[in-house]
This record gives sequence, structure tokens and C-alpha cells, in this order.
Amino acid sequence: MPKIMLPWVKLTLFLTYALIVMGATVRVTDSGMACPDWPLCYGQWIPFPAPEGSGYSNFQVFMEWGHRLLASIIGFFLIGIGVMAVKVRKVRPAIFWWTVASFVVLAVQVKLGGITVWLSNIHWSVALHLGNAMIFFSTLIVIKRLVAQGENPNRGEFKTPFGAKVLTWLVAVSVFLTMVMGAMVSSAHAGGSCGGLLSCMGDWMPSEDFQQLLHMKHRYLALMTTILTVFYFIKVKKVHPELKKSAIAFKVFLLGQILLGVLTLYSFSHYANYYMHLSVAHLAWGTLFFMATIGTLGKIYYGAAGGSHYKEADHA
Repeated sequence: MPKIMLPWVKLTLFLTYALIVMGATVRVTDSGMACPDWPLCYGQWIPFPAPEGSGYSNFQVFMEWGHRLLASIIGFFLIGIGVMAVKVRKVRPAIFWWTVASFVVLAVQVKLGGITVWLSNIHWSVALHLGNAMIFFSTLIVIKRLVAQGENPNRGEFKTPFGAKVLTWLVAVSVFLTMVMGAMVSSAHAGGSCGGLLSCMGDWMPSEDFQQLLHMKHRYLALMTTILTVFYFIKVKKVHPELKKSAIAFKVFLLGQILLGVLTLYSFSHYANYYMHLSVAHLAWGTLFFMATIGTLGKIYYGAAGGSHYKEADHA
């Protein structure tokens, strides 16, 4: 295993996380159309200063252009991972095939980025773009674990009951869907459409207002995630020490996400100047929650070694 491979993958993973957070910043600052063409920006590779009459500030153009630039840099980093994955494909075929999957997902992401611009950032295209980014992020999380294991004969493998596997998948999918719906809410400017915390203007499921409907769907998905995470904490933590660590992490991420969600909701009526910051923090924390769920699936299928909290003594 090349020594540079693990830090290379970790840096790629970090840059991808930064890209996802930056994408949220682009969205909440209404910078998504600051570069109206693609892949160039106003027909230029470096569109500064912003053209007069564009209707966008230099900051907005920089956010959209910088988002594209960072995505391109990640593409080059992935090529580096690909070269190293080819070298180890015979001894670690799983790394090679997960890297192939990353290239496929990245190709889809590039196409979705173009479609999002061509469709003027319509809410469903933004949601698809974020969803695919999370899938790409997932492949890197798995690759990082496999690379970190190296040639370690003890990979911390353990048997997981079928019910625990299913429940872990349910939490991961629920977090994923909640985030994708959150992207739709944000891009449709529906964040403050329902007012208070429980019902939506006295209605549990509005049928006439599209923004309110999106908002409540996001809330119900968040409720589903909460129920599944609580159930996970109660049941799955008894299965294995490694899953107990995950259950505790899920609980921490859930509580933080609920707090950020409530703060974001009330920012519209009480402290509007902080909405953008809270919205980005909400997605950033949610992405960490999702990362924890994928990391748990990785340890279930590939062993606990390579994880952030793995200790050889626990598996001796």
C-alpha cells in the first residue's frame, strides 16, 4: 500500500466535505446562477471582476466559480487515488472497485452540475445534485476505511445480526432523504414558510401551498430520522462495542441537528441576520451525521479497523 495513499484519500475526503458545505453557502446566498453558463463563467475561466449588469456581486460570482474550481481540484485528486488503486488492485480489489464507483458517481455529478445551471437551479435539480454529492462522499468514506486497514490481518471484523444491519441502513437512508429534502426546501425558499415548530400555520400537511408542503415533508423526514436514531440507540448498542460507539455518535449528531434545525426555523422571525449561517451549519452538521452512518456501514461490512475510534485492544 503506497504510504501517501491514506493522507491523499483523507485530504480528498476533507475537500469533498468542504465542497458540500460550500455548495450550501452558494445556495443560501443565491449565488447558484452567478455564473449563468457552464463550464465557463461569463465565457471566461476567471470571471473577475464580475461583469457589469450581471446582477451579482463579486462575492456571489466567487462562490459559484470557487465551487466549480474546488470540484475540479477534487477530480484531479480522485485521479491520483485511481492511479494508486490500480497499483493495489490485485491485493486489495475492494479499493479498486470502490474507486471505480467514485469515478462513475463523479461523472454523474459533473453532468448534474451542468443540468442544475441550465435549469436555473430549480429545486429538484439542486436536491439531486446534493444527493449525488453525498453518494460520492460515501464512496470516499469507504475507500478511506479500506486504505487505513492496509495489510492489517486483524481488521476488527465482527458478526452483526441482520436486524442491526437493516436498522443501520434505515438510519443512513433516513438521514440522506432528510438532507435531500432540506436542499429542496432551501432552494425553493421554503425555510420560513410554516412559522412555528409543530404544525404549519395550524395544518399538519398543507395541500395548496407548495413551499409549505415541502417544508412539512422535510419535518416529517426529520421526525422519522429521530425515531429511528432513538430506536438504534436503545437496541443496537447492545449488539457489539463498535456499534455502541456508533449509537452514541448518532445520538450526539441527532441532538445537534435538532438544535440547529430549531434555531434555523426561528431565525426567520427572530434573528434573520443569522439565517444563512445557521442554514449552512445545519447542512454541515447533517453531513457529519451522514458520514457517521456510512462509516458504521463500512465497519459492519469491512471490519472496524481503519475507523477513527478503533483500538486493537478491543478486538484482541
